[in-house]
Amino acid sequence: MKRISFIFLGLIIVWVSVVSAEVITFDDVPGVDPIIGYDVVPDGYGGLNWDNFYVAHKTYHETNYPGSGYVNGIVSGEWVAFNGYAKPALVSGTQFDFNGAYFTAARNNDLQIDVKGYLNGSLLYSRTITVDYTSPTWFDFDFLGIDKLQFNSYGGVDAGLGSGSGANFVMDNLTINNNSSPSSVPEPSTIILLITSFVGMRALKKLHRK
Repeated sequence: MKRISFIFLGLIIVWVSVVSAEVITFDDVPGVDPIIGYDVVPDGYGGLNWDNFYVAHKTYHETNYPGSGYVNGIVSGEWVAFNGYAKPALVSGTQFDFNGAYFTAARNNDLQIDVKGYLNGSLLYSRTITVDYTSPTWFDFDFLGIDKLQFNSYGGVDAGLGSGSGANFVMDNLTINNNSSPSSVPEPSTIILLITSFVGMRALKKLHRK
């Protein structure tokens, strides 16, 4: 029974960490127009600040950049994020954990993306990933306790899509733990249910002792 109690407590810890994860899909960026096809990601979206991140709409890019990562990189909905002009892009805010995201190259195969995590200006994490334009790839990062992410894409080989070239990357379903967000707080009713279950298990343990 003691072993079950420890397992139960472990499940609570895992559950809380999962519940606190936010998936930023870029499908609800305020003010964007599908007809225009792209727009900047404004500060405050997802509780974060954004620098040189844009969103791209599926229909527009199917017409103007067919077969590119702007279309192939969509994981959910009809919008994805990308770094404008293939230049470095930043995400910042209060302390958060960067769990991971889906990445795709816009036009180049074997595109390199340097991803760095900072806290108060100090570099804590650094990783380089390689992506292609054909489909999105999920990458786990687990950058914990940071306040800034920097993405820098470069290199790769032009895939010959006939829609221009460039070292842009595409990103979707950015997943973070942001303690400042209301959605990261577990619902009180669910917490009560877990506590009640645990108390019930303890009572059952005492009953078996009699």
